[in-house]
Amino acid sequence: LRAGTVLSRDMIALPVLVERGQLVTIRVQRPGLRIEMKGTALDAGSAGERIRVRNDGSQKILSATVIESGLVQID
Repeated sequence: LRAGTVLSRDMIALPVLVERGQLVTIRVQRPGLRIEMKGTALDAGSAGERIRVRNDGSQKILSATVIESGLVQID
């Protein structure tokens, strides 16, 4: 980029925090309750993005939001 170039949203990418195939912690959190389980990311994603994950215990595929590196949350 040249000095003075105006950046648009599509020119800026958030860092990928979860890679496809990565082992992740799947969190379900409600008032007074927090459950965490191990899973595998089926998609890559940045903070705030929704990705598909597989619960390694039940083999169910879920949709979750990337919270931080290696952590996703079910809403």
